[in-house]
Amino acid sequence: EEELALEEKLFTHAREVIKQAQTLRSRAVSRMHRGDLPGAAELVQKLRELPGPEQILAEATPDQRLRLYGVSGLGSLTEQRVSVEGLYSFVTTGKLTVAEAKPMVPELQCAEDERWLLGLLMAADDLRPYAVNRAQVLDLHSLQHCLKVATIGLAS
Repeated sequence: EEELALEEKLFTHAREVIKQAQTLRSRAVSRMHRGDLPGAAELVQKLRELPGPEQILAEATPDQRLRLYGVSGLGSLTEQRVSVEGLYSFVTTGKLTVAEAKPMVPELQCAEDERWLLGLLMAADDLRPYAVNRAQVLDLHSLQHCLKVATIGLAS
């Protein structure tokens, strides 16, 4: 009974954090597309401050971690974070990369690695509308960076 109550509590908490992350990601990406970097930076920081899977699942047993990770959708939290960090890195430095890996739950390393890669692909996908928006305001500097990423991607 206690184990079930703990799982329900952690599941509810995970879903709340995921919903917050999705909202923050959507708003941050929108601001980056519009060129509002100060506004995007604020939202990126708020996303960084949300608890990650390792914090949400800290009280759970290894079996509970695996189960909760799967049913709660916690992997999407990693995707949200990596995609925003990657796009923010691109618009501020010209490099589509994520500087720092977050600590992960050992039992979930493979799943988290996959979600990290999916997040980076989401960031790359977000470059398309970013490039269109930058072209509309004739931001040639940003367009040159987008072209470099596209050229490298095509050459690989």
